[in-house]
Amino acid sequence: MTFGVHHYVPVLKVKRGEKKALRSVLPALRGHITPLLEIVQRKADKAATVDAHLNNAFDALADSVRPYSRCFLDAREIAPDGPSAAAEVFRRASSAGIVFTPVTGISRAADVAAAIGNQTHGIALRLSREELESGHLAGRLRAFLARHALAPEGTDLIMDLGPVDEMIVDGVAALAAAFLGDVPDHQRWRTFTMSACAFP
Repeated sequence: MTFGVHHYVPVLKVKRGEKKALRSVLPALRGHITPLLEIVQRKADKAATVDAHLNNAFDALADSVRPYSRCFLDAREIAPDGPSAAAEVFRRASSAGIVFTPVTGISRAADVAAAIGNQTHGIALRLSREELESGHLAGRLRAFLARHALAPEGTDLIMDLGPVDEMIVDGVAALAAAFLGDVPDHQRWRTFTMSACAFP
């Protein structure tokens, strides 16, 4: 499976408006879209338990993503709630019949085991700008793959440039080029996505 140049991977928070937006996409376009869904952080000042927080996140989520061949599901924002919260995210998604690829990262701890244990539809690695800037990205990426017995051919790679709204175009291009230069084996990954965000 590969993504062509016309394939779109929108990064969406799992909130009511985003779920509604996924249902509103024209059927003819859905085959060109693989949403990357982020379970939002549970607010520390709220009384909601992890269970209640996830009840809200998964309300109508299965119906929202059913028209798509699959989605990426990322639990990184609930890392403060520990590995059990990430495991529960993927358990609920599986129980709901959601076709998902779990997302983790080479510098993460809370969701790695849960993602490794839920590879029914592959696994995705999301590389961050901070990981690029800290150096030796290729070596750390290869070490992660070896440690978890993963191969690029079965792994979706997502290069996340992060917010770029305060950068000039040349700066964004330079950052993207540096990221591409540090990631090995471009053609071997199951899919290869470059992502960034800018809030208007």
